[in-house]
Amino acid sequence: MASPTQLNCGNLQSIKSDDAVRKIRSEALTADDYDKDDFHDILLLCNDKENNFVQHVGIPSVHCYSKEQLDILKKLIKSQNAVTGYMDATGTLVRKIYKNSKRVLYYVVVVNVPLPRNSSVTCPVVEMISSAHDKVAILQWLNAFKAFVLKHKLTWPVFTNIVTDFSYTQMNALCIGWNGFISIFDYLNWCYRVLVKNNDGSNVTIINICANHYTKIIVNHVYTHFQSESNDSNTVEKIKINNVIDWICLLFNAKSLDDIENWFKIFSLILLSPCSTGNTKNAINTMRDKFNVNHQLSNELNDEGKEYSEEINKFLCESDTSNS
Repeated sequence: MASPTQLNCGNLQSIKSDDAVRKIRSEALTADDYDKDDFHDILLLCNDKENNFVQHVGIPSVHCYSKEQLDILKKLIKSQNAVTGYMDATGTLVRKIYKNSKRVLYYVVVVNVPLPRNSSVTCPVVEMISSAHDKVAILQWLNAFKAFVLKHKLTWPVFTNIVTDFSYTQMNALCIGWNGFISIFDYLNWCYRVLVKNNDGSNVTIINICANHYTKIIVNHVYTHFQSESNDSNTVEKIKINNVIDWICLLFNAKSLDDIENWFKIFSLILLSPCSTGNTKNAINTMRDKFNVNHQLSNELNDEGKEYSEEINKFLCESDTSNS
């Protein structure tokens, strides 16, 4: 590589191209590989007696976790009343073995580990690389990790909560593999009994939906649903769409079934009423008040939106309810 002195003197001959830099980086990353072939490399790594990370290599999945990662969980369990894991999958960190092979994803459950000075670091504790993304593949991975935990004399469950995206396959596998339910519907029935009948809610890992993923789904759906409403000004369109999104997101702050039931009645009244009435106006005002109280923010309608209140009310209570 060219030194700063050479560059200042105008000597540019030693500057590497982008392709050269990428090749150097690739060679450095693969310097310790057992084999140039990705599958052979990880298979040899699994068979290495000094390896304690790659636990299973097969088709279509590779399972990775270690005692060191388990030690992280042990320390968190001792220092915290609740341990939350975050489960996700991505295709940006792995590559296909062959161009025509199936899509390969990296699955991981991570935890936040506290550090001094109120900081923290995100650590993976159980990982998988897989070209299969169905319930069976994910369930085998979760069951294998559970067996690994029990083998090392830890009490199950080790996670109080698991946060995941809106993947039905992941949630269903978590319900079966880590909680012992027949299906996600069995788990939901258990949740209802805990909330309504005060059944015992211990010894089960609670599954939470990631608010960021869910909010993205809500925003995309609302914008798509109201996209055909193009007669209104941009300001009115923006305000009414933002209102609907804000009101749906109020569910994230619900603390009881009564709160959820109350929200559902108000929201249904607003969207399903055939015409504007005093009840619908009161319902809209109630939703706005709830949003302001929960988020401590000034509602956009309090400023530029005042003059559009009647138009928004009319929009939300259209006579044609077939699209609601």
